Amino acid sequence: MARLGKQRVAELSVLAINVLWGISFVVVKAGLRFSSPMVFTALRFSVAGALLLYVYRNNIERVHVPGAALVGLLLFGGFSFQTAGLARTSASRSAFFTALCIPLTPLCQCIIFRRLPTVLESAGAAVALLGTFLLTLSPGAEPGSGSKASLNVGDALTLGCAVLFAFHMNALNHYSATARGASAFQTVAVGQVTVCAALSLLLCGVVETAELRPDPLLIACVLLTGVLATALAFTVFTWAQKHTSATRAAIICASESLFAAITAFLVNGDRMTGLNCLGGLLIVASICVGELRVTLPPPPRWLPAALLPQWERTRAAQAEQAAAKAAEEAAGNVEAPGEGAGGAKGVELAERVEERVGLLEHHAAEQQAGEGMREVRL
Repeated sequence: MARLGKQRVAELSVLAINVLWGISFVVVKAGLRFSSPMVFTALRFSVAGALLLYVYRNNIERVHVPGAALVGLLLFGGFSFQTAGLARTSASRSAFFTALCIPLTPLCQCIIFRRLPTVLESAGAAVALLGTFLLTLSPGAEPGSGSKASLNVGDALTLGCAVLFAFHMNALNHYSATARGASAFQTVAVGQVTVCAALSLLLCGVVETAELRPDPLLIACVLLTGVLATALAFTVFTWAQKHTSATRAAIICASESLFAAITAFLVNGDRMTGLNCLGGLLIVASICVGELRVTLPPPPRWLPAALLPQWERTRAAQAEQAAAKAAEEAAGNVEAPGEGAGGAKGVELAERVEERVGLLEHHAAEQQAGEGMREVRL
């Protein structure tokens, strides 16, 4: 019961963070009236970096600095493209295009590890591609009256931001999984934000004509995005991920673009056509499709022979992940028998490991049978 309560608090925290991130699109859009994109990024991350550096000043380890620098470089690229794009497109469109980073993340893994995507990853990417096409249809035009897909400069920059954020997620996941020591997270959190701030300060006068007009609204926008949407949000989100699954967290994160669209409509009067709205919803749906953890059955007889290898790879990967997760849970939670509730939990986990190992062996046998059937069909 205590774990269930902590999980609910974690998931509500993730939801609250995504409400904040959704609102931040409109806040940044307002701040860009008084500064150029790179200057705003520098101000935002300087505030966040100073705050995180003060909080975690005693938890910085040099061994994790190189990884933090690489993650910070990707974060800088992502936010630079996003902020520059937001200055040239609406907050709602920017939010939906940014959300593409989630279905793009597994595709980037395929590029990094040189493997083909699974069935669900391919399905999520296909839904996201269709949603992107509908989102780019010219506002106010219907298909019957010559509606055309139009991608403005801001949209293109935001698509670049989604790609960079996808690689950032993979890099962050890599260093989070391989880093050792209690201060690994603090070092990466501080490092990536300070690197982003430093690069923004160095390049704000090189890649753009730096512009800054001090205004109370600009100060409020910088503080809101720097303190709440960056420093606090990143910290709380990392804590929350420890108490819920990555799948549930990713699906909750799909709500960010919806909150951004609602806020943009209420504050700025942003309007989208019916097809644009459908495209945005499809992008959100693609996130959910890509994060589904449905165990695929044996390949159906009607499946084309060309798709059999991908189907079988997906099933084998799912079985392997299930066995690895069960083994990890057992290693971290199994206690010696006879220690009360802990012993009962350990026995239960051991049974689950045995069950999932049996499931893995069953899937392997089915895969061999499927390969034999494929040879017969070919």
